[in-house]
Amino acid sequence: MGSLVAMGIAGAQEPRSLVQDLHALVHAKKFADLEAKVDALDPQDPNWKAILELLVEGGEQQGAYDYLKRKAKHVLDTNRDVETRATAAFALATGHWRSGQLSEAKAAFGEVARIRPDSDLAQAATGNIHEINNLVIGQRAPRFVAATTTGEHLNSDQLRGKVLLVHFWASW
Repeated sequence: MGSLVAMGIAGAQEPRSLVQDLHALVHAKKFADLEAKVDALDPQDPNWKAILELLVEGGEQQGAYDYLKRKAKHVLDTNRDVETRATAAFALATGHWRSGQLSEAKAAFGEVARIRPDSDLAQAATGNIHEINNLVIGQRAPRFVAATTTGEHLNSDQLRGKVLLVHFWASW
């Protein structure tokens, strides 16, 4: 049935979108081809939000974020669409963060909140700034108060100097 959905009236396959083509290049690890196609795009192309997400994925696969940062900065500086610019700032921040450039990451995440202050993306950017500032390896854990399964209150100050195993879990 799935193949019938993709068939046109004359029986030909529907053409793949630009984003689908780029996604295939990311998964095939053909990064030079990906970059060549992305470099040819108009900065006002309406697909930039999805393309930036693909560039983040490509950066993760390569463990290199220079191309992502360069393209995200270009889109941020030249695109006129507010949503696209916020996405570009978020992608730029992600590239900086994963490259260990924390001050640049915080600045770019701050730009997301400035561009689209009431958006989900701005909320995520603000959370990432909090994480960069407060949840770094080797840094003291943030103070907390929690209820135990017996209803008692547990304060992080009570645990100072003790060995503690923290098990994070969630169900959603």
